Formats: sequence, C-alpha cells, structure tokens
Amino acid sequence: MYPCKEPSQWDHDGDEAALRLIGTDLCLQVVGDGLPAVLSTDCSCTQSTWAFASSSRLHLAAPDQEGRLLCLEMNSTNPHTIMTNTCICLDDGSVCDRDPQSQWFKLISSNFKY
Repeated sequence: MYPCKEPSQWDHDGDEAALRLIGTDLCLQVVGDGLPAVLSTDCSCTQSTWAFASSSRLHLAAPDQEGRLLCLEMNSTNPHTIMTNTCICLDDGSVCDRDPQSQWFKLISSNFKY
C-alpha cells in the first residue's frame, strides 16, 4: 500500500480475513477513527479482519474496538500513511455529499515477485 515506486505485496484471503504483508508476520489493523492503520502481529483479532464494505468492492473496512466499521483512506498529506475513517458513500443509491475516492482501494491478484 505504497506508491508504485515502492511496491509491497499483501495477501487477503477474502472477506473477514487479515490483510497480511507478505514475507512478514505483520497485518494491517484498525486502531480508531481518524487514526493511521498500523502493522500488528495480532492478525487474528477483529480489528485485523478486513472485508469489502460496498457493492463496488472498493471500500475495505474493519471494525474498531467498539464495533464501528472503519474504511481504509488515503492520507492526502502523507502517501506513506493509510488512515482509517468512518466509511463514506457506501450505499449505491444514496446521495453523497463527499467524494469517496480517497477510500477506494482495489486489490489486484498478481504472481509477480519483487
């Protein structure tokens, strides 16, 4: 989850699964709303289970400790930091007053080795 100049490989085995950094024991974890996602070795906890939260399959979300669903979001001021924030514009038919593109993430299957 870095700009293409600094690639890294991640593994996600489907909804309600950890998002693991390949070659390590680390996975991405929610800490709280408005906070950066962190790398953790506790890949079995609820805060490390990521699922697609919208029918577009572009919003990746995990619950925080209170059970609130938080989506990954690009940090516009630091592209090396991925934030977790309240998911926006998840309903396909609803009127949305915010641009959801900062929360769009596409997981791409690859057999490419770095």
